Amino acid sequence: MAESITIARPYAQAIYDIAKEKGKEKEWIKYLEKLSAIVQNADVLRAIKNPLVSKKEMVGLIFDILNEKIEKNFALTVENLLFLMAENVRLEFLPEVFALFRQYVAEAAGEKEAVIYSAFPLDDKQVAALLKEVAPHFGNVHLTGRVVVDESLIGGVRVCVGDKVLDMSVRSQLDQMAVALSN
Repeated sequence: MAESITIARPYAQAIYDIAKEKGKEKEWIKYLEKLSAIVQNADVLRAIKNPLVSKKEMVGLIFDILNEKIEKNFALTVENLLFLMAENVRLEFLPEVFALFRQYVAEAAGEKEAVIYSAFPLDDKQVAALLKEVAPHFGNVHLTGRVVVDESLIGGVRVCVGDKVLDMSVRSQLDQMAVALSN
């Protein structure tokens, strides 16, 4: 995971710089999300990893699947990104590029994304209340939330914002008690 983020970071930063300069952040979010979904498809991923598929064919395949009208100059920039990533055998890292790009845009707007790991699904009201409660632990920034169900937590939540973690899960409490009892 950390290695894939390290690989994706220069691409995400370069795209963000270009997008910000041209005021196209929303367009890039839209297309990076779609490109991310495309490369996560099992068949596309097999083609990406197939050495018999040329870089040009791969980029053409991805554009065909994208199947959208894109402004000519914007399409050229997207195509150049795909060729660069294909040339460096990095197309499979588009989901990480998308996640980082989205993070850069949110941070520029004064927001940070909180990933909430919960043993059970949470509704919008619960997420809003939780984010309000944990915001002081992360510097009182405006948090947006995304819930990931993780049944191994047993109960409670673990909130991750960037590289900071606030663990309020039952699993964490049990682990702490086990350490205390073993000492």
